[in-house]
Amino acid sequence: MPDPRVRSLSDRHVAGVAPAKLNLFLEVLHRRPDGYHEVRTVLHEIDLADEVSVELRPAAARDSLELAGIPVDGPPEENLALRAAEAFRRFVGAAPPVHVRLLKRIPPGSGMGGGSSDAAFVLRALATLRGIPGSPVPLAAAAREVGSDVPFFLAGGSALGGGRGDELTPIEIGGPTRFLVALPSFSLSTARVYAHVDLIGPRADVSSFVEGMRKGTRGQPVPGCFNRLEAAAAIVEPRLRPLLSLLRSSTGAPWTMTGSGSALFAPMGSADEAEAAARRVTGGHPVELRVVNGFGAEAAPARR
Repeated sequence: MPDPRVRSLSDRHVAGVAPAKLNLFLEVLHRRPDGYHEVRTVLHEIDLADEVSVELRPAAARDSLELAGIPVDGPPEENLALRAAEAFRRFVGAAPPVHVRLLKRIPPGSGMGGGSSDAAFVLRALATLRGIPGSPVPLAAAAREVGSDVPFFLAGGSALGGGRGDELTPIEIGGPTRFLVALPSFSLSTARVYAHVDLIGPRADVSSFVEGMRKGTRGQPVPGCFNRLEAAAAIVEPRLRPLLSLLRSSTGAPWTMTGSGSALFAPMGSADEAEAAARRVTGGHPVELRVVNGFGAEAAPARR
């Protein structure tokens, strides 16, 4: 089956899209000896996406990055897309220098995994250009080296994540998914949010949530979304709690944060329902609202 992320390819070039994700469920169990946190999460790709192209360069060149769209802080060599190219060479095999172009549409610091998805696109593109089929073990190791969310974006779709979020079990969802997403004017630091997470008290069980997803009915919103990090994020960013309150009261929908924030989402049953809910959000906070769907349903085939 063609990769829906790839829109054009040649012997030396791959271009396409890197989808964002939502954490439909996120529980934090404890801090691990390696410094990461043990989580149980349900990840789901959506059709808000960066545009990415990867081009092989002459051997004498160096890896380079070209950015457009939403600004990204930090030097190019720290961008996950270029770190992915380095990890590919360490774990998978030799590869020429690359020029990566990113048109950023996924806000950094939103908890939607834009940088990780860009990195996964680069890994997959290099595997394609170097003639490595499928997703071999070294490619998965390279993904884990770059970041905890990168292995999910290598596989895509919907998955139950354990460990750091990188131990993945695919999930089949009962029907198509649609969400109203709120993108605030502020971003959040993952490290700062996790530093404030409450690790005391009973934990929510992901298994019943997964079962509800599998039994989902076409046209019905995903029920029971949850994120343990919401309270911690509200400590780090005081504007989060009143924004959540505004969204919940004005739409009547069960809004939840994705990842470590700052993006928020509410499951919707139809595009009309989502548009109507968006119109009811007025005043109080600078926030962009987007109606998004599960990724892949309308993807175009690659052009050669």
